[in-house]
Amino acid sequence: MSKIDLKRLDSVTANDTTATALINDNFKTLQDAIENSLSRDGSTPNFMDADLDMNSYKIINSGEAVDDNDVVNLKYVKESIGGAVQAAQDASDSAAKAASSAQSALVSASNAAAAVRNAETTITQATALLEETQEYVDTAKVDIDAIVAQGKVDIDQYVTDVEEEVKQIARDEANKAIENAAAEATQIATDNINTYYNDTIKPELDSSVASASVSATAAAESASNADADADNAAESAGLAAQYASQAYNTSQTFNTTFVEKTNEFNTNAQSKIDIFNENASLKQIEIDNSVSEASISAEEARKYAQGTIDELPSGSSKYWAEKTVDVFNNADAESQTVYQERIVLDNPIIVLQEKVCRYFREIESGDSFSIDTSNIKQSNKDITFELILKVSSVVPFDFSTFISDGSQWLGGEVPDFSETGEHWIAFVSSDGGITWRGSYEGRFPL
Repeated sequence: MSKIDLKRLDSVTANDTTATALINDNFKTLQDAIENSLSRDGSTPNFMDADLDMNSYKIINSGEAVDDNDVVNLKYVKESIGGAVQAAQDASDSAAKAASSAQSALVSASNAAAAVRNAETTITQATALLEETQEYVDTAKVDIDAIVAQGKVDIDQYVTDVEEEVKQIARDEANKAIENAAAEATQIATDNINTYYNDTIKPELDSSVASASVSATAAAESASNADADADNAAESAGLAAQYASQAYNTSQTFNTTFVEKTNEFNTNAQSKIDIFNENASLKQIEIDNSVSEASISAEEARKYAQGTIDELPSGSSKYWAEKTVDVFNNADAESQTVYQERIVLDNPIIVLQEKVCRYFREIESGDSFSIDTSNIKQSNKDITFELILKVSSVVPFDFSTFISDGSQWLGGEVPDFSETGEHWIAFVSSDGGITWRGSYEGRFPL
């Protein structure tokens, strides 16, 4: 059926009016048909009032779909479906990773909860230990201060007592030595005088007296017998003079001997005085030594009470008191777990320390990491540490010396370190460092 039904005009001469009307009807029909057709140039109206049947033919070379009602071609559909499939695959991969991350997060949360409980227990124990340590330090400080103060008093009193005792001993010894020397000198002088008098002077005096008595008697007899013979009187007078001269000589001898004995006595007395002075000097040296020893003892006591570590390498009471306070202060600082030391590794050998540390290594190609547990003393406890790896360029390295397969990584996922950045890894051992497990924590971009 034709879309346009035009009436035929057989003649324009038969009836002009009829012909004109017929022509106009045909033009109207054509106009309506054109109005009901689609315009190639977009002239309006240019829209469908019913479905468009392509009768198995194609619409080709359509433009790119922009608005929601735009037609799309097969290429656009293929590309959209391919993108949707890839997005679905990516979404599936992301979901799998999210599930793994959720599992890791669950394990980490469980570990964190256990760590929090352990930390709370540790904090409680540390608090109790801190209070006990503080009480011990306070008590020790009071005791040490009291001991030091009493020690100083005792030392001062001991030095005073020793000095007084030494001085008294010196005075007693000096007085005793003086008394002994004086008594000895007096006795020697008395003995010498008595001996000289009894052995020398008295016999000579007795002899002179006896001779004088004999001479006097003879003189008396001669005088009485003067009338007997003048010569005898003269002889008797001569004898009397001789005896008088002998008495004089005897007296002179006595005087000389007395002077000699007196000098001998003085010499002996001076010798005894010199001996006494020598003994007194020795006693003074002993006294000085005793005072010096007392001073040394006092100095030693001071060193033990308040001396520095250079003066007394074993440590004085004051040194150990200060050391106790230092230990307390250090223990208090170290109990604050917010502080962690970062140890920079100059090679891939991780030498573990018995304190909380983070180990840092800037990766070099071929690094093969290993763990040295020689410093670890408590093998019956879990060992944990964190390793930070700075990957400036993607190069090969491994942990095969202590983690040999994927099962030792959390969730069985072995990190590939295929991106640059700072990669954070946590490791744990429950058998003293024989076997290890790892958990990849994440990456910070450089």
